[in-house]
Amino acid sequence: MRRIISGILFSIFSVIAICQDADSTRQELTRKQKRAEKVEQGKFMAFPFATPAYTPELGPTLIGAVMMSFKTNPSDSSIQRSSTPLNVGVSTRGSYFFNSIISTYWFEY
Repeated sequence: MRRIISGILFSIFSVIAICQDADSTRQELTRKQKRAEKVEQGKFMAFPFATPAYTPELGPTLIGAVMMSFKTNPSDSSIQRSSTPLNVGVSTRGSYFFNSIISTYWFEY
C-alpha cells in the first residue's frame, strides 16, 4: 500500500515538473535581470519576511523583519551597498522588541 501511494505521488509531482512552462523560466530570468539592474543602478531594495522563534526568556515569538539595501551615492560604483535590517517581534509573554543594525558606506577609501 505504501509503495502504491508513493508511486502515485511521484507520478503526480513528475507530471507537474514536466508541465512547467518555459514562461515561468522566462519570468524568473526577468526577475533576476530586474534585480541585477536595481543593484547596478544603486536603487533601493527591500526584502520583507516573517518567522516564528523561541527563546527561554521570551517564549514563543513572532518576528517580522525587512532587509533594506541601498547605495548612498548611486553614481559612484566603488562604494558598496549599505544595508539595514529592521526587526520587530512580539512574544506570547507580553514582551516586544525592536532591533536594527545599520551598515552604511559613505566614502570610498
